[in-house]
Amino acid sequence: MSALRFARDSHLTVAVRGGGHSYPGFSTCDDGVVIDLGAMRRATVDAEARIATVEAGALLSDVELVSADGRRVRASIADDATAFSGRTANWWLTTEALWDDPDVDDEHFAWGRESLNELSRNALTANYVNDLGEPGEHNLHDIYGRARYDRLVAIKRAWDPDNVFRLNQNITP
Repeated sequence: MSALRFARDSHLTVAVRGGGHSYPGFSTCDDGVVIDLGAMRRATVDAEARIATVEAGALLSDVELVSADGRRVRASIADDATAFSGRTANWWLTTEALWDDPDVDDEHFAWGRESLNELSRNALTANYVNDLGEPGEHNLHDIYGRARYDRLVAIKRAWDPDNVFRLNQNITP
């Protein structure tokens, strides 16, 4: 909390690093404060209460829920229960286009977007927000859907009205 207070009082950008897999680089910042949750990787299960708790820095490889008889268990979570959409999909597809020469940016952006658009015709409308390399709230409306997006705006207004946590795919309070 001290680091967060310092950052807010100093008007510094705050980045939150969870599992460290933000390929667009949204989990870090220059001239700001990075809150690294990487050490918070524990997963615990209270079998009697039927509650699993997973800390914010955990990766999928850190989480394996096993039933009392040794069977692996996949959590059954309603699609609208969390911000993560597309839980009913059988596959998760993402595209990445990498190059070194900035003179060909427009050409590569174009074929990358065209390829993703072609593939998207056979996909759910859901997406994982950390896969988006281009910020913009228009993308967030598509990903979350209106009801989920409105719920996230209400949460943001209640818990982060000053928009301190504005990196990643930001939801404006």
